[in-house]
Amino acid sequence: IMGYMRMVGARLAVRGVPTFMVEAKPGQSFAELTRMGLGRAKGMVAFCTAEYGAGYETFRELEYAHDKELPLIPIRLCEVWPPAPTDNERGTWQNKLVFTNGLVYIDDQRMQNAEGVADQIADSVEHLGVF
Repeated sequence: IMGYMRMVGARLAVRGVPTFMVEAKPGQSFAELTRMGLGRAKGMVAFCTAEYGAGYETFRELEYAHDKELPLIPIRLCEVWPPAPTDNERGTWQNKLVFTNGLVYIDDQRMQNAEGVADQIADSVEHLGVF
């Protein structure tokens, strides 16, 4: 998933869309860098695998974006929509709340079109007036 996200990020950079992806180095706090990135965010792209929302970090990131009413662009990378993490009722319910039927996602379940996904994100960001 990280390689896919980096490919999307690289294409967004070519399109002139500013992005932030945490890349903590030894001695740095991943959580602190995430908080700083979210605090500056004007929108959020959620790369939604089947287990999206199960981990503490993705749960909190989505919670923050939803609470702050940030524009959200979900990327569907899983068969079941919205994602329903295994044995994680909290993540499942949050995903149902945030990823409503009316919120349009970008579908790339096979993760074979990173460039096309990035182009759709760039077009959406422009249309939404995020940047």
